Amino acid sequence: MSPHPDSHSLGDLVSGLMSDLSEMTERASHVGGGISTLFIGGAVIYAGFCLLLVAALIGLSQVIPTWLAAVSLGAAIALIGLLIVARGRWQLRHLGGRSRQAKAGKSQ
Repeated sequence: MSPHPDSHSLGDLVSGLMSDLSEMTERASHVGGGISTLFIGGAVIYAGFCLLLVAALIGLSQVIPTWLAAVSLGAAIALIGLLIVARGRWQLRHLGGRSRQAKAGKSQ
């Protein structure tokens, strides 16, 4: 009789481990496929956005000189990007503050 009634044989443990490893490998391949699909979709969206910017530049250059259209459009897009980055930094800073407050509340 084995010392522990719930103990399994080494073969059972290895078989279970291999089954779990197989399941993890299958899930990892699905995750990899999802990530690559997201990456490709992001690249297509980026290409579309670039083409929209070119179209805006061509349209704007019909009204003002091309160099001024490019500078104006570039400055506007850069400003939008700067605002998005500032918003993200603000959110991260406040997230860190909430985390510290939660830890302080637990310790009291």
